[in-house]
Amino acid sequence: ALLLQDERFVQFTVHENGVGHEWLGHRLSEPNLPAGALVALVHREDASFVPTGDDIIKDGDRLTIIGNPGAIESLRERFDLLDND
Repeated sequence: ALLLQDERFVQFTVHENGVGHEWLGHRLSEPNLPAGALVALVHREDASFVPTGDDIIKDGDRLTIIGNPGAIESLRERFDLLDND
């Protein structure tokens, strides 16, 4: 139940000219996530999968990032996310 609390995760869809655009085309191991944060799930087209560091972020990917409350808050501020979308 702890991972479902709002302060423990954030979700957003990566879009060119939008949220997370600087991650497009990069491996998941490359973006500078705050300590204590992990990309736990990628939803792409009609499929969801647990990614590895070698997976490439594509336009339209919906990322679920889990972590410590401070790390998640840092990501919300970085991407100007006031809610979970």
